[in-house]
Parts: sequence; structure tokens; C-alpha cells
Amino acid sequence: MESVPGYTFQFLCKLDIELHVVSKRVILSEVAKLFDPLSLLGPVIVIAKLILQDLWQLVIQWDESVPQDIHTHWIALRTQMNNLNQLKIP
Repeated sequence: MESVPGYTFQFLCKLDIELHVVSKRVILSEVAKLFDPLSLLGPVIVIAKLILQDLWQLVIQWDESVPQDIHTHWIALRTQMNNLNQLKIP
């Protein structure tokens, strides 16, 4: 029996390697780049949107550096988003 070639659905997450300032503008820009029409990345996107919600509640300006705890949380999430490149859905 021959195997039928299958198709896989993959994500490509390309984030700038060097990040000088983490601001609300930078975070929103990177979250907006996550295109997920099938909602397969829902858990990742929700965490990113919760970070944005925290920034709105703190009344952070667009180009102002974010507080250290949010900065740390964002960098950790951003680092893990590179793992999305290995995600393959048949």
C-alpha cells in the first residue's frame, strides 16, 4: 500500500531578534502579526492580549517602556513563540 502524501498546517512566527525598547506599541505590533484564522493559537494569543490589557489598565503611553514585571512576562512569552515554528498540524 502506498502512502498518500499529506498536507500539514504550520505557523511561521518571525519576530525581530533584537528588541531595544519594549513598549505598548511594540507589543501590540507583534501581537497583531499573529494571524490565526482557525483559532489554533488561542491560548498563546490570549496570554498576549492579557499583557496588553494590563498595559491599558496601567495607562502606559504608546512609546513608554513597560514596567519590569510586564517586560519580563512579555520577553518570556515572546521567546516561547519561536516554538510555534515547530508546530505541525496534519
